[in-house]
Amino acid sequence: MRDYVLYHAIGSGPNLDVFFVAFRFPQLTRRFFAEGSFHQALLPIMAQASADPDPERAQRLYSASFWFVTLLMLCLALSIWVYGSAWIDYLLAPGFSSGQKKLLADCLIWTAPYSLALSWVSLLALLLQLNHSYWLNGISPTILNIFVGFAAYFYSADIVLVAQSVFIAGWIQSALHAVLTGTTLSFKRCIPLFVWPDQDFWNVWSRFLSLSGLSILILINMSIDQIYLSYAPIGSVSIYYLCERVIELPIGIIGYSLWSVFSTYYVQNHQNALSLVRLEYQILLLILAWVVPASAFILFFAADIMMFFMGASSPLVQNASALLNIISLQILFIVINKIFVIIFTTHGRNKEILLIHGLGSIVNCVMNALLYSYGAQGIALSTLCTLFIQLLVFHLRYPLFARLTRLPIRVVAQIFYPLMLLIGAMAFISTRTFKCLFWTSVPQPIVLTVFVGSASWWYWRQIQPFFAQMNQRVTREALQLI
Repeated sequence: MRDYVLYHAIGSGPNLDVFFVAFRFPQLTRRFFAEGSFHQALLPIMAQASADPDPERAQRLYSASFWFVTLLMLCLALSIWVYGSAWIDYLLAPGFSSGQKKLLADCLIWTAPYSLALSWVSLLALLLQLNHSYWLNGISPTILNIFVGFAAYFYSADIVLVAQSVFIAGWIQSALHAVLTGTTLSFKRCIPLFVWPDQDFWNVWSRFLSLSGLSILILINMSIDQIYLSYAPIGSVSIYYLCERVIELPIGIIGYSLWSVFSTYYVQNHQNALSLVRLEYQILLLILAWVVPASAFILFFAADIMMFFMGASSPLVQNASALLNIISLQILFIVINKIFVIIFTTHGRNKEILLIHGLGSIVNCVMNALLYSYGAQGIALSTLCTLFIQLLVFHLRYPLFARLTRLPIRVVAQIFYPLMLLIGAMAFISTRTFKCLFWTSVPQPIVLTVFVGSASWWYWRQIQPFFAQMNQRVTREALQLI
């Protein structure tokens, strides 16, 4: 709903473009330091330290980690405040007009320190997670959404005030996490005194360096897209951001669920060849059954989704719908590429992962240079081509899709047949003919809920018996390969 309020209160234009670029900076740092490589490196070692009978061990590791991210984020924030114009000209938005650049510099003054608040929240959330306290971690993003939505609704003319709301929400999130951590855990202080890093922290640092290569390449790709988007027509940045937010829903619900379950069982059974082959069969069938319909839904109803956020009268709806059509195809590639990363990581082939993503960065840069004249759609098409080439190289190095060709046709058909009928039903519901029949007299949300919901319910009833027996069937096919 935050994005709904932003688009209806401010509208796609230069101001919203500036806000999303300013908001992108803390998001980039979050993916690297707050919830990315550093978080992954810290979690297992902090879990060991927390289980140690000596409570000072966890306190020392937390103190060293706290001051590491604090000093790092302060340096980044200071560089933005002192050299903001250089950041904007070369790294964030070189294609913006002079007026947009000045406004962006004013917004970055407030969103840059938000990166520090995010880092603190991430550290404290990790401690609460290890203590099996999850409720604040779940509702914390809602605080940001409320503050930003409120500021956009009442102060839509001043985008700097909206950026200030991000700053205020971040520090309220930090304060709430600090209070809950102080009352829940036995830590002496949530803002600790500086301590010299011990061996635990250097172990975290070593793991962080080994994990950061992939994060750096992902950040490079995002930065390349951001730079070329700044040269696109006004409104392109905000529309592109909205489309990314739309596909985050199926990726977050379906993709992360598949990744979490698959990675857990794949790592646990990495020495059992039969289990690995069976898991690969299962994940491919699950992707076919769930990810493909989610991508197809966004593809067919892109225009309706964009009209919901931007309003039917917006002149940019048609271009935004075409952009979402392209980005919806990225869902399938993103999910499968992550599955390949899990497989390669489990088999100790980390260098190949870096090389393939490095190749993707080169392809993305070249494709963006060739296609950026087509605006946001060219940038999205460049990302789609990059993901496809990465997927192709992954498959050449590890022929995962060959699993499907070895399954009997009757097994694949049990999913493929109802899947095609579901996609056909969604395609028909999205046509102009269907809309003329029903949408003139019945509100659009009701029509979508009834007809798409009915088709999805029928689809689930058709494939449920197959998945109930999938483990036995896949095991039988896997045995033939071992």
